[in-house]
Amino acid sequence: MRAAVVGTGWGRVHVQALRRSGAEVVAVCGAPEHAGRTRDFAAEEQIPLALHEARSVLDLGVDVVTVATPARTHQDMLSLFRDVPLICEKPVVGVAGDLTGLPMGGAATYINYAFPFLDTAKVFCRTLERLGGPSWVSVETAYDLPLRFTGPEWFLEVASHPLSLVVHQLGEPVLLTGSTITDPHDLTRLDLAIDDVEVRVVSRHQPGLDGLRHAIRACSSEGVLELTGAFHTGHRWRFEPVRLDGAPLNEGEWSPHDCWHRANDRSIGAALDAIRAELAPEQSAAAGLFTPSRAVSIDRCLQQALA
Repeated sequence: MRAAVVGTGWGRVHVQALRRSGAEVVAVCGAPEHAGRTRDFAAEEQIPLALHEARSVLDLGVDVVTVATPARTHQDMLSLFRDVPLICEKPVVGVAGDLTGLPMGGAATYINYAFPFLDTAKVFCRTLERLGGPSWVSVETAYDLPLRFTGPEWFLEVASHPLSLVVHQLGEPVLLTGSTITDPHDLTRLDLAIDDVEVRVVSRHQPGLDGLRHAIRACSSEGVLELTGAFHTGHRWRFEPVRLDGAPLNEGEWSPHDCWHRANDRSIGAALDAIRAELAPEQSAAAGLFTPSRAVSIDRCLQQALA
């Protein structure tokens, strides 16, 4: 299987994930204004072709394209590569994208939400099923990273990851209410419903955190289930043991390779298996893969809250 990667930031993770799943990366494409950076990237990763226009990837006849570009570009990428098997980073279209303009049909397309592929996420989901499902769920994400995004953009950059696990486990969310504020710090909150389950999602800037932290809590008649994890700049992700009423259910999750990179390896590998027809559609969804039609509800709820 021959692959091309569009994007030279997180695209490096895509290159490694593709190779670990047996794909040959034949080209990398970066922005025209960063041609030198793209050539350096290709040389460092031993990729034969360094391209500077995404449209030129279409001339290569590759078996799969992966996209790791800013969210504002995703709609154009989904349209450009609609006839090529595609793995695109989340979100689907972002804060300002046109949800009515998504291409329909075409080749197999997956939106890369890797959270369900964490070992701790799997323990969380299995336990929640055993408990009989929750009555409410809270998702809290705190961030302090050197990137310039608005609060809602940060929501889709970071809080959408743990929210994707909730969507994977419970189904499509519907917006009840939502708000975003900037004073004293950026904070975006969505109150959602998934069938009869209330879900509250909060994404907030926490100065001094110097990293990113997630916490998911699910309340059932059998107790409160918790999943938490964080990284700090210069350190790898570490997820704490999944806990039921405070009692640990596993040993947590950490890897010298970085367990978040490992989850991305797994999600991209599963998408490749689906593209190769080694996973049936129902198996793909059960594994944690998101098609655009499955992932778009996250974008939609945020856009509705901002309208």
